[in-house]
Amino acid sequence: MSANNVQSASDNTTDTQQNTTVTEENDKVQSAVTNDNVTTAASDTTQSADNNVTEKQSDDHALDNEKVDNKQDEVAQTNVTSKDEESAVASTDTDPAETTTDETQQVSGKYVEKDGSWYYYFDDGKNAKGLSTIDNNIQYFDESGKQVKGQYVTIDNQTYYFDKDSGDELTGLQSIDGNIVAFNDEGQQIFNQYYQSENGTTYYFDDKGHAATGIKNIEGKNYYFDNLGQLKKASLV
Repeated sequence: MSANNVQSASDNTTDTQQNTTVTEENDKVQSAVTNDNVTTAASDTTQSADNNVTEKQSDDHALDNEKVDNKQDEVAQTNVTSKDEESAVASTDTDPAETTTDETQQVSGKYVEKDGSWYYYFDDGKNAKGLSTIDNNIQYFDESGKQVKGQYVTIDNQTYYFDKDSGDELTGLQSIDGNIVAFNDEGQQIFNQYYQSENGTTYYFDDKGHAATGIKNIEGKNYYFDNLGQLKKASLV
């Protein structure tokens, strides 16, 4: 074999080795690329699964919130219904005569009877107490608001009497419990003084407020009053 042929064979061997080396390197690169693609695909799959889980959790959370809101609305509606029912019961059980000052507008401007006694409420809802003018008549209500009828009442050293039927204060000549008594125009009873009626008849009322009858010594002089308490001037003794 000639030297040229030996050199040619050697060169061919070298080329073959280089080609083999290149092929092996290409295979490694291809493998690496394939592995990268697999890793990327796995990563994408994992991320997609994570996103699906997150979206599922968000949907479940939204559904839970909706259920909570619905439950709160249901409880609120139940409370409103219960409150309305309590108000209705309270309104049904209210006794007008027992209502407070702020709740008496429904019975204002009129009398209210309770347990045989009478009360009066003005237009502002307050009940009458003490001397009160109602329909141009003076009446009297005690501290509890109960109207006084058929009784004497002393106020600031002045005595009044209120009719047993109407409750109005009495004025002028009156017969009470078999005694003749008199009250001035303000309804104040007359004591220890003369009193002249509208028809000009003169009376005298003693310290009990009763009209004097028979012979009565007044300021050192004796006067005679008939059994009706009328002074008889001609019978001065």
